[in-house]
Amino acid sequence: MVEGGYPSQVGKHRITGILGQGGMGTVLSARDPDLDREVAIKLVDPRQLQTAEARSRFVREARALARLNELHIVQVFEFQPEGDQPFLVMERLRGRNLRALLATEGPQPLERVLDCAWQVLRGLAAAHAAGVVHRDIKPTNLMLVDGGIYKILDFGLALSADEGDLTAAGEVVGTLSYMPPERIRGREAGAPGDLWSLGVTLMEMATGHRPDQVQVPVQLPGVPLALNNWLLGMTAADPGQRYATAGEALQALADAMPDALGNTRRLGLAGNAGRAEAPTRSMPPGRSPTSSQFGTSGPISSSLGSRGTRTSRPAPGSLSAGQTALEPGRVQLHQPRIPFVVKIIIAIWMVSSAATIATGWAITNLAANAQMARLRQELMGIAGDATLLIDPAVHLRLAAHPDPNDPGLLAMRASLQRLKALHPEIRNIYTMAQLPDTESTKIVEFICDASAERDENGNGMIDDDEKVADPGKRYPAGDAPELLAGFDAPSADSEVSRDQWGVWISGYAPIKDAAGHSVGLVGIDLPAAHIDALRSAFFRHSAALLAATLVAFLAAGTLVALRLRRPIAELHRGMLALANGDMDISVKIRSYDEFQSLADAFARMRDELKRAAAVRQAFDGFVTRALAGNAPPPSGDFPGAKLACQLNLGSMAAIPLAEHLANAMPRLFALAQAQGGHPEQVEAGGVQIAFPATSPHDLPQERAVRVALVLLAELE
Repeated sequence: MVEGGYPSQVGKHRITGILGQGGMGTVLSARDPDLDREVAIKLVDPRQLQTAEARSRFVREARALARLNELHIVQVFEFQPEGDQPFLVMERLRGRNLRALLATEGPQPLERVLDCAWQVLRGLAAAHAAGVVHRDIKPTNLMLVDGGIYKILDFGLALSADEGDLTAAGEVVGTLSYMPPERIRGREAGAPGDLWSLGVTLMEMATGHRPDQVQVPVQLPGVPLALNNWLLGMTAADPGQRYATAGEALQALADAMPDALGNTRRLGLAGNAGRAEAPTRSMPPGRSPTSSQFGTSGPISSSLGSRGTRTSRPAPGSLSAGQTALEPGRVQLHQPRIPFVVKIIIAIWMVSSAATIATGWAITNLAANAQMARLRQELMGIAGDATLLIDPAVHLRLAAHPDPNDPGLLAMRASLQRLKALHPEIRNIYTMAQLPDTESTKIVEFICDASAERDENGNGMIDDDEKVADPGKRYPAGDAPELLAGFDAPSADSEVSRDQWGVWISGYAPIKDAAGHSVGLVGIDLPAAHIDALRSAFFRHSAALLAATLVAFLAAGTLVALRLRRPIAELHRGMLALANGDMDISVKIRSYDEFQSLADAFARMRDELKRAAAVRQAFDGFVTRALAGNAPPPSGDFPGAKLACQLNLGSMAAIPLAEHLANAMPRLFALAQAQGGHPEQVEAGGVQIAFPATSPHDLPQERAVRVALVLLAELE
């Protein structure tokens, strides 16, 4: 047993859960073990089975559903009316009924309301054509399932025209809020009653609230007058003032829709305009400290001379503008063959073009395939409905002995023509039978052609191939595999057919006798020019979208490139000047974004290079002098060395390096003392330290350089 006390298995089906409960019983989810598919099983509440009326009503629902094969009506797979637990096995639907849809989304737009009306009327038209009235159309009995298809549920109160009303005298059956006035007064139900209930449901779908009985009919605000008049024809208090059948209401709805809206609904297109969110703009990044916050280091100049020989004080080691310690040649940066502006515009153009074309192509195929799938389902449904009008025995007799005056043929043609009148979109409707050698020759024959003769090619006369086919006329079906397959199971063309009379798509359903043997098929031809028109329209729209997108991206690319050109050119100028030794170059950018950060980084890099160049220049001069050798001392003593540490004051007296050097004097003296040196001369601009030689093999220059290197390393 599953939860709720229901059986774990019904027939061959394993119960997997409970889907819902209603007045007539419970709907369970189950799995068909033979076909390995999910199904829905409807059980009658055992308390309802105590009366013959409840059982009869359940049997009536099963028979009504079994007679209908329509896309917009829940399909029945199996029926078991006998035993303690009668049940129906139906297709398992996944979606939301209108009651749940309105509860979560509120009032629906006009396009969705008309889409619902169109689809539900298609289902009701098939039911009314078969003589079945639903009698309980309401939001909970209309479900929007996957694929955007509306399905009519719960024929538990359905009334068959040839069975009469099983309701006890004076009993009102149905949901009062959606019940037509004649039912409330106890009168017999009819097809106009279903239309009244559907009209009230559509009003609730459009407004979000159910109109009161005394308020129906109403005028919906913002709805075109023609559509309001159509709605009044659905909800007139007098059933005689309403449309007689759903087929008539369907035709009136097609006439009432504006052309654009009508074409949209017929094609089943419902678009939601998506809006791309503009990217949020980040806050300007924090500005790095400017170059004025970093000290520009002064150089250390040094000179070495022989003991007793006073060397001249070296020139200040600061670099002037345009000079570098490396004495490089003039740098010429690479000039690009294609400017950056052109590159970015080409890149944006190529990406936008590819994305637009791919998107347009995908949308075109998706929409066309969706329309083909829906059209094929509708064709097979209409063809299946038509088979209910064909007497298999008569069709078998006519296949053996074709006779254009046979009464059975005439009656069959009249029935098919009535069905064609309910579906004004049908161009041709006919039946066919196989020949004894059809399997090898692929040739079949017409039995009953209920189509109307018309001048398809517009030459002013009815040609032989435009006439109604007589019984027994042969037709080669070698290039129509779907037609041959239609003798065994419902089928439809997978692609549209094109000839001199237009674009077509056909659907087929087998005619079977009581033993389940195929005795022929019913064929339905529908114009399918709108499929080609859909593709053409999408290609035109895609081309227009492509052109508009290209213009927009080209304009945007130009603006972006112009916006980037100024800071990039400024950075380019700064790098070129720096590479050519201009250590005082500055880059001016006032964009307060990543380019400003790059400008700040450039200033820091320039200052570091300037400082390193000054130190290197001073050190190069120091090493050159230190290793140049000294003249022999006049007294014959061993030569010594002198280390002159010059503080480059003057215009750079306020830089931090001067302060560091002044504070480093005690360290310099300590290092010199450790290497045998002693201060020889101290003045405001610097200090000179003497390193005397102690032997002929002594290298006082080496000791002086070592002191300088250690001091420089510690200062860094």
